[in-house]
Amino acid sequence: MGSSEIRANVAERVRSALKAKGRSQLSLSLEIGIPNTTLGRKLAGHIDFTVSEVFAIARALSVPASDLLPDTLPRNGEN
Repeated sequence: MGSSEIRANVAERVRSALKAKGRSQLSLSLEIGIPNTTLGRKLAGHIDFTVSEVFAIARALSVPASDLLPDTLPRNGEN
């Protein structure tokens, strides 16, 4: 799984959790302190979420951070 696939996977998982919790993008952006336009670009898979953002999102949505991450990640030297 390459970095663009990881980015897309995390974005999809965050979008799904957001929808499942009935939360809006705007309410999440305000709660975690990310500008709404930036969060939108991250949710669209254009830019990566940081580790601290993933944990803030998990806390805000009351889900385990592991639910927002891919099941597998590349090992050192793999794409």
